[in-house]
Amino acid sequence: MLKGKNAVITGARIGIGRSAVERFAANGANIWACARQSDEAFEEDMRGLSAQYGVWIRTVYFDLADKAQISEGAKRILDEKLPVDILVNNAAVNQIELFMQAKIEKIEELFGVDFFGPLLLTQKLAKRMIRQRSGSIINIASERAIRAAPGRLAYSAAKSAMLIATETLALELAASGIRVNAVAPGQVETKMVSDLKAENRIKNILGRFGTPSEIANVILFLASDMSSYVTGETIQATGGTGVDFASA
Repeated sequence: MLKGKNAVITGARIGIGRSAVERFAANGANIWACARQSDEAFEEDMRGLSAQYGVWIRTVYFDLADKAQISEGAKRILDEKLPVDILVNNAAVNQIELFMQAKIEKIEELFGVDFFGPLLLTQKLAKRMIRQRSGSIINIASERAIRAAPGRLAYSAAKSAMLIATETLALELAASGIRVNAVAPGQVETKMVSDLKAENRIKNILGRFGTPSEIANVILFLASDMSSYVTGETIQATGGTGVDFASA
């Protein structure tokens, strides 16, 4: 599905990002696998996937809270003079704190990683896509961007901002042949969800958490030509959380 394509995936070390790297590699994509910090276990993991699927996977390290690091990471990717066909803005941090107890500085920090950092990376890499006149950008949002919950103001607001950014970028970049879409996962079996208290977990029709690989399948669809007529959209992958089944 992605043979010969080159993809940038942030938050590639664990969870949805790690699953997306493997799913993309299995479908023929070369990958810049981005993470915040270097470690040998991650390097070895990426080398293993590269050998297994016969694609190249290059690790790139930068902190989405640091504009200079983002710029340097983007420069490293662009300096390879290769097409950038796909960008998956997956990396994010979470925050659960009632608004009246929250420090505004902490909210600003979360927005830096979950919204402003991905925007800066997108701005830099989209220039290559515009010159190519092709590309697919996938922003990983959250069902919390659509359905509010106590203590989730910062996270929900940042992810909601990402949804309107997705629609706006789809409008602005369509003439350059670039599609922009979002995925809003429900609760997925990742560390972010495992850290939630029971009262912060929600029900869905399927009665279970999703898996990172299930979300990676949705990302793969949006990255591929199978979704060539899809742009400016948000796909909710929540196990049916948004369906009213209270009276069932």
